[in-house]
Amino acid sequence: MKKTAGMILCGGMGKRLRPLTEEIPKTLIEIQDNYTIMDKQLAEFKNAGVGQFIINWIFRG
Repeated sequence: MKKTAGMILCGGMGKRLRPLTEEIPKTLIEIQDNYTIMDKQLAEFKNAGVGQFIINWIFRG
């Protein structure tokens, strides 16, 4: 049986979320205590039966 793979695209500057994204990537912004946007995306993938995750991260430093 094949495992379903999901991809999270983490590129972009996060301009609409400034000043929150001045120091931290938008996917790592907390939406609750110790719960980030990426945590929410991964939980939704898991609930949908996705067994593998690919995180496409572009670092601009």
